[in-house]
Amino acid sequence: MPRLLAVVILLALLIGPAPLRAQAAPAQLRAFWVDAFHDGIKTPAQTRQLIADVRRAGANALFVQVRRRADSYFRDTFEPVASDVAPGYDPLADLIAQARAQDIQVHAWVVTFPAWRDGYAQPDRNHVWYQHGPNQAGWDNWFTRDIDGRAGECAAPGDCGYFLDPGHPAVADYTIKALMHLVRRYDIDGLHLDYVRYPSARYGYNPVSLERFRRATGRSDTPAPDDTQWMQWRRDQVTKLVKRLYLEINAVKPQVTLSVAAIAWGAAPPNGDWSRSSPFVRTLQDWRGWLEAGYIDFAIPMVYNREDGGQQQSWYDGWVDYVRHNQGRRAAGIGIGAWLNTADQNLAQIRRGADAGIGVVLYSYALPVAGDRGAFLDRLRREVWNDNAPAPRFAWKTQPNAGHLLGQVLLDGAPADGLTLRLSDGARDSYTTTDATGSFGMVDLPPGSYRLSLRNPFSASDWNTDVTISAGRVTTLTIPLAQRDAAAEFTPAAPDSAFGALWNRTDQPVAQGRVTRSWMWGPQPFATGSERYAEAPGGRRLVQYWDKSRMEITNPGGNRNDLWFVTNGLLTKELISGRVQVGNAGFVERAPANVPVAGDPDDPNGPTYASFAAHASLNGDRRATPAVGATIAQTIRRDGTLGFDQALLRYGVQNVEYNRELGHNIPNVFRDYFGTLPLDWVFVLGYPITEPFWANVKVGGQVKDVLIQVYERRVLTYTPANPAQYRVEMGNVGQHYWRWRYGSTPWQR
Repeated sequence: MPRLLAVVILLALLIGPAPLRAQAAPAQLRAFWVDAFHDGIKTPAQTRQLIADVRRAGANALFVQVRRRADSYFRDTFEPVASDVAPGYDPLADLIAQARAQDIQVHAWVVTFPAWRDGYAQPDRNHVWYQHGPNQAGWDNWFTRDIDGRAGECAAPGDCGYFLDPGHPAVADYTIKALMHLVRRYDIDGLHLDYVRYPSARYGYNPVSLERFRRATGRSDTPAPDDTQWMQWRRDQVTKLVKRLYLEINAVKPQVTLSVAAIAWGAAPPNGDWSRSSPFVRTLQDWRGWLEAGYIDFAIPMVYNREDGGQQQSWYDGWVDYVRHNQGRRAAGIGIGAWLNTADQNLAQIRRGADAGIGVVLYSYALPVAGDRGAFLDRLRREVWNDNAPAPRFAWKTQPNAGHLLGQVLLDGAPADGLTLRLSDGARDSYTTTDATGSFGMVDLPPGSYRLSLRNPFSASDWNTDVTISAGRVTTLTIPLAQRDAAAEFTPAAPDSAFGALWNRTDQPVAQGRVTRSWMWGPQPFATGSERYAEAPGGRRLVQYWDKSRMEITNPGGNRNDLWFVTNGLLTKELISGRVQVGNAGFVERAPANVPVAGDPDDPNGPTYASFAAHASLNGDRRATPAVGATIAQTIRRDGTLGFDQALLRYGVQNVEYNRELGHNIPNVFRDYFGTLPLDWVFVLGYPITEPFWANVKVGGQVKDVLIQVYERRVLTYTPANPAQYRVEMGNVGQHYWRWRYGSTPWQR
């Protein structure tokens, strides 16, 4: 045996068998939330210290707050940079560079809807608070209100936070724009949404949002905070934004995750019933639904409870168990309120929570323990984060086997809100609806060929196109629908008995002389037929025109005993706006009606519907200041200009109520008239959309002083010169509307 070979064998016998290479630890999220209210990344020194502390603790990811109140802790932004960032410093860019070198994930934590707080320091006048705060009128006011009209969520006077309203179309577009700018410009691992919810179920009453709800549901009331339909509508607004954001991210950077800091207040859902959970009921945040639908990549429920051996510890364990069994088609971890507990208590919660899902996130980096901070970081690495486990990567991101669809529907260039789309592969149909921006999307579609269809609200015919879905990609498309004059089509038809039943209930006593008041509808109808309406069966709904209004049956399969089976058209809004509604989201553009609102049809000087275009609340805007007790002497002229005539004070007409739904005062003569109506006044009239104005109106060939107030469905007039029982009357809105829409007066048919 050669001497060299003998030496090699001897060494092998002395050393023994070579050990197997150690396998990498399974991936597990081990992270801190780094808030912007304390030191974190505001200076280069803070960022260096953060990275050193993360390595010291054995963490592998950071959720760093880079948007706190519609401002930025990064420089490449169109929102103002936060006022406490070191001059010229880009905190996020520096953090990403340092974290990459240490294999630490960076998730950009953004506060979604809160945009201001009392005492907040942001002098940049381009901030959304200054441009679209609660003091702005109409469409320009983007902030939410509670049921009582208050804009702030207040812990005490002068300590209020202000949320953007998820139901306002401009809020959705602005939020997506701001967050996608961040995703495009920075090499983040994930976008992490916080406060993607309402402050509480009492909020959501921004006038524009409320008007969208009414338009979508056909209701005209102001729903209570716990109204089931209203609660779900608001949940849907948040969900649609989250889904659209998920698709937008996947379209440009499919490797970037979307996650949510999710509400987990109090006890876990009783008996697993999500519909009774705190996030679903109290903040209208359906994060479990997002996991099930695949609209986010993971959720981190904030299970901030003390390890107290009692109720809060039971709450913690209940949520841990719920997360373990409710991750849907995505993933979830546990957020721990580490500042509440001692080191031993935190370590106990980490051990119980880590294996319930993908891992844990501690709140917060600044205050990670009730005790010695440095010692706790050392114990984290020594006792629970000691195996260098990597942060999770997800198979649906790294090895996708499904694709997505993202599109937008435009009606004559304007976003189409609330349209239903059907996607079919020949064997199965899926449905979705457009949001306020006209956007729609579907997630996790098997690759293949599909047919996409929707009902064109202009023509009431089906529109179709073929789309191809590919794994790991987002198929995008825009659907522009051109207008045709569907508003000119009227097909005579036999009346429904429900029309006559409603007239018998309301106007037959007038016809028989049993009551002395003006007509609610008129002595007889002058036209019955069908008109275009996209959501009605066959794209047409049955209508009947009367002098005072129009009766409508949009859903002939509904409950015939319900008051709203026959609805009362929003004709005045169409006459003033110049937009004929032919579907929930379909409008034919005309000019505002130059038809006198009151008096003789040939009056050359009295105000027309067009006169009110600059003063009417058509989109929850143009709210008036409460003026209860004021005597009315304000005037309106045919050209829409307003004036004041002190001589009108002699009539003694005073405002006696301020209607908060749309923000207008109601005078005593109309408030008293409500009590004479045979049905609820809101059903008959809708809410007031203008203030009461005096005008000189030609009535029976003579010019008289007439008080006019426009409501959503009718016009009320008060003529002091009339006999007492006929001083308050409803305008002939049905006649006026027919004349405007069809180009003839009813008696010329």
